[in-house]
Amino acid sequence: MDVRVRSVTGSGGTGRLITEAAAKSNLKNVYLEKSLATIFDDADLDAAAKETQHSIAWNSGQVCMANSRIYVQNTVAEKFITMFKDNCANVKIGVFTDPGVQMCPLADESQFQSVNKYIELGKSEAGCSFMAI
Repeated sequence: MDVRVRSVTGSGGTGRLITEAAAKSNLKNVYLEKSLATIFDDADLDAAAKETQHSIAWNSGQVCMANSRIYVQNTVAEKFITMFKDNCANVKIGVFTDPGVQMCPLADESQFQSVNKYIELGKSEAGCSFMAI
């Protein structure tokens, strides 16, 4: 089979099924990453900052396509981070029925705990920086 890369959005269970299927077939390489955004130095940084911020804020990040990690090429990282922070600072937080609101409260206590778990995981990973906005 001549497949170089396959991208699938799904849960941890989906990832396990894909890994099992790959192991039972011809042992293709499988890379699993939840909604990764990669920003290179030739990117439109304004669009990248807006879209990654939107991905995270939309539906309070409670959708499978919400970026969970943003990898930025070091040559544009400082500029991108500044632009990203500026976009985040302008997010209107409130009740979803209010006009112009872009980010609402988390769905429930379980979701709150899940978000906190990922924040702590991000803080503990070597080489990762965590940015509170």
